[in-house]
Amino acid sequence: MSLAQTIHSQRKSIDSARLHSASGATTTQNLWTSTTEALPEDGHVVQFVLDYRDIAMTGIYSRREFSSRWSRYAPASISEWRYAPEHATFPAAPALLDCA
Repeated sequence: MSLAQTIHSQRKSIDSARLHSASGATTTQNLWTSTTEALPEDGHVVQFVLDYRDIAMTGIYSRREFSSRWSRYAPASISEWRYAPEHATFPAAPALLDCA
């Protein structure tokens, strides 16, 4: 099993353990989804992990791309994603200096 597959498997186990809240209700908000299984709905704020990385970035999935503050990524370069918590916001890109 590759490192990326091992990390994905461990995350699935942790997330499935979190499914049941103290009240007994279930939620799928924290589940990570492989990009080979499904892609998010267009325009949603998501957290995503680049292949062979273990740190999630927050961004937007739009026009068949995952966009972060710094760059855009094709789904093929993303190992997994999940919808961001409701309170998460997409950070705006830093303002560019006017060099004129």
